[in-house]
Amino acid sequence: QQQQQQLQHQQQQQQQQQQQQQQQQQQQQQQAAASSTPQQATPKNGEATVNGEENGAHTITNNHSDAMEIDGDVEIPSTKSTVLRGHESEVFICAWNPVSDLLASGSGDSTARIWNLNENSNGGPTQLVLRHCIREGGQDVPSNKDVTSLDWNSDGTLLATGSYDGFARIWTKDGNLASTLGQHKGPIFALKWNKKGNYILSAGVDKTTIIWDAHTGEAKQQFPFHSAPALDVDWQNNTAFASCSTDMCIHVCRLGCDRPVKTFQGHTVSTDTQPTDNVLYYVPSMLYVIMWNMGHCPVHHRY
Repeated sequence: QQQQQQLQHQQQQQQQQQQQQQQQQQQQQQQAAASSTPQQATPKNGEATVNGEENGAHTITNNHSDAMEIDGDVEIPSTKSTVLRGHESEVFICAWNPVSDLLASGSGDSTARIWNLNENSNGGPTQLVLRHCIREGGQDVPSNKDVTSLDWNSDGTLLATGSYDGFARIWTKDGNLASTLGQHKGPIFALKWNKKGNYILSAGVDKTTIIWDAHTGEAKQQFPFHSAPALDVDWQNNTAFASCSTDMCIHVCRLGCDRPVKTFQGHTVSTDTQPTDNVLYYVPSMLYVIMWNMGHCPVHHRY
């Protein structure tokens, strides 16, 4: 009987040890699974998540095993940075002068500004305020509209600006108003000089694009081909350009032609355009780019 009791006791101890080992293995498996599962980011500033992704953004997987090292002790000294203060509302756009240390900026305060960042100037950067005014009651009053597009000509002597008041303007680099270009009916979204510097191209909410004579300020030709607001334009050469719109089309047009030279379609979202030689880059909001060859079929590239 004693032997039987000892044998039963040994069996019970073995069973307890096996149960403990099983429990330990289960705990280790659960810990390993928890460490391999990516944690969902906490929404910032009370922003909601969509389908488990913050603000509906696409999840980007980091395939690098090593964490990025961040040295919190490294700071950019104030002597190596310059903060340009003066705008009274958000700044929408900025552009460097191609030949000098001048920086132009456009803002929701209905002004553009030319900042002189010449290192040889005394007293730090200076600014010229280009106030965008409209004519009312026989006098100039602030337009109170955003300045959202601007571009320097190739030799850096003139600055063109586009405003939500529907006018394009040409300024000297000294801040003097040289011309006011008025034919758009509504906000201007984009504006660019050609390389030669004799024409300015603009795109507006009125579904049209316009080529302006930079010397006379007159509209050389208006292109009413889009069926929705024209968002952006870019020159292919000094007389031909591409325009894109919320109508999901790209038109390639040429001065003197009463219809588009080419029309491209292929996406279901609005776009931005960047033509280079005979290849047109079509940039939609769906993470891929189409390169349109002016003589062949498009080539798709995903990003």
